[in-house]
Amino acid sequence: TERNLKMATKFFAPLTSYIWIASLYLLSFQLTAFGQESLVCESVPLGEAIQLRNGIQMPRVGFGTAGMRGELAQESVSAAIQAGFRHFDGAEAKEWYDDAALGQAIKQSGIERDQFFITTKVSPKNFGRSNTKKAIASMLDDLQTDYIDLLLLHFRECWDGIPSCRGVKVEGSWFDSWQVLEDYYRNGRVKAIGISNFHYDDIVEAIKLTSIKPHVVQNWMDPFHQDARVRELCRDNQIAYTSYSALGTQWRKNPNPVISNKEIGEIGRAHDLSSSEVVLRWLLAKNVVILPRSTNPIHIRENAKLINILRNNEMEVKDKECSDPEFYFMGLSATEIETIDKLDGTI
Repeated sequence: TERNLKMATKFFAPLTSYIWIASLYLLSFQLTAFGQESLVCESVPLGEAIQLRNGIQMPRVGFGTAGMRGELAQESVSAAIQAGFRHFDGAEAKEWYDDAALGQAIKQSGIERDQFFITTKVSPKNFGRSNTKKAIASMLDDLQTDYIDLLLLHFRECWDGIPSCRGVKVEGSWFDSWQVLEDYYRNGRVKAIGISNFHYDDIVEAIKLTSIKPHVVQNWMDPFHQDARVRELCRDNQIAYTSYSALGTQWRKNPNPVISNKEIGEIGRAHDLSSSEVVLRWLLAKNVVILPRSTNPIHIRENAKLINILRNNEMEVKDKECSDPEFYFMGLSATEIETIDKLDGTI
């Protein structure tokens, strides 16, 4: 009857409103790998790894091996393994990397292969189906493994800034090589695939043209070069973002503009942190995978502390809205994180 309908409406309307409000509340605090860049709210654990679109777990803190060769590379990787690193970033470009030393250090550690996450990259000098297959076979040999966790195309194409590209006639395009990466992904020899040093329009093209869109983009990002447009594109397409040269080395300036920055230094002094520690924590707050590199055992152990913080959920997160100035993440307040955000483009 009409009277019963009115009574039911009167009873259920408030309940429906409460359910709707509760749903919005839970949604606002939901932590996803790619859905938003906003800081973690309440005491939600961030976790040691980010889940890629295909379900693969990628550690948020990796060890970069660029600029290391031979015995120094092997000793540095061994020190990193001892400190707790399990994610290592290499490449076949022998002018900058030494994947053979990386593979040897991992083998000598005595730790099972499945405990490591190994990233390496195909040089654009080997673009083309045939050459890319040969390059992957060589990388597997160097790394002493039968699979690669993450395989990237190192650049979109050859250019004069890559020494090994000079004077080389390249067999094919990045797209030819990407099709090979897709084949290796499908047969399980590669667990995830991605691109590095691709600009915004290049990434848009890759998303449109490929059968399997990239799982990861690895680009230069630091406080003065935040690659915000690319990161937004990645979030919109469920692509994880990894930063390299996060501590200012790309600027080729003395003093280093990131390490010597006044605002970053002041934040560090307020929390008894180095400028490097501040920047790495800021990057984690932006949901970015980081690859700090060092040959100094003290710095290696310092960077490895971030892994333990994530693993043990030792985050100073207060039960407040992310926009609250008293909200803290990884020891940094929301206000301090915003201070670093504002440095973008100021050089």
